[in-house]
Amino acid sequence: MPLVGITRRIKGARKAEIERVVSRLVRAKQACIVVRGQREKVVSAEARVLSPAEMTRLRKVAEGLAGLFKMIERKGEARTVLRDDLAALLADDLAALLDGSANRGPERAAPGSQSSSATAVAPRQLVELALRRLEDPKLKIVRIPELVRSLDGKLSVAEVHHALSEAADGGAIELQPDAGSEFLPTEDAVLCPTGPRDTVFSCARLLSP
Repeated sequence: MPLVGITRRIKGARKAEIERVVSRLVRAKQACIVVRGQREKVVSAEARVLSPAEMTRLRKVAEGLAGLFKMIERKGEARTVLRDDLAALLADDLAALLDGSANRGPERAAPGSQSSSATAVAPRQLVELALRRLEDPKLKIVRIPELVRSLDGKLSVAEVHHALSEAADGGAIELQPDAGSEFLPTEDAVLCPTGPRDTVFSCARLLSP
């Protein structure tokens, strides 16, 4: 549940009262506050979130990337990095953080049945299966916010976006901007991938049979 506008979703309670309840649930390890895009949400303690140790590891990854970009963005000619060097920098950490068995709720692992089912199939396959399941029979498209929400608990927003990008690059799908994307609700817009010139891709269409 998004924290922004939470008083509109829970009737009869003041914001301060709701915040106190949320704090008690988090301290009791019955809920977690997570950051998704530019918003905070309250999720169940059983959600696939990073543990405190994994958050520390993620921070170190971010610090390593920040140091790399500090070197890249020095004055002078444009600089880049070798793909092998980037793989070496990220491989072990990302593999550990994205591994289903390492995705935990606070102080405990998520139920094994959920994590094993989510990791038995590659993210791109999960996304393409969901696209086929959600495809509009007439328009032959899927709204990406709907797709992301359907995979909540199985894939992160970033994983869905990466899988969509891979599928689009491989010619399996087509990403389409919404004609009225500037009017997308914020909670939908943050779930959509962006392209050149900050184009918001809000729909996907399967090209392969």
